[in-house]
Amino acid sequence: MNPKQEALDFKIWQLCNEYEWNLTSKEIAQHLDITLQAVKFSLTRKNWTSRIRTLSNGQMPGNRSPITSFHEIKEELGYHVPKMHND
Repeated sequence: MNPKQEALDFKIWQLCNEYEWNLTSKEIAQHLDITLQAVKFSLTRKNWTSRIRTLSNGQMPGNRSPITSFHEIKEELGYHVPKMHND
């Protein structure tokens, strides 16, 4: 057992627990100011990869497109944003 690795695993677990595992590996790396490789190594080593959020390229949480998400958020805040139609 490597104490430095165990400490890093704990930091990742602590952060993910705080956010209810609703983070991507990239977000974890940014929060902890560590490399993405270090995060992926810990997640794999501890079998946590299935617990974090994964997004495909350009995809927003909830399978929303970025434009749709923007409009929905604005509308939820009480702003009227006309949607553009491509006719």
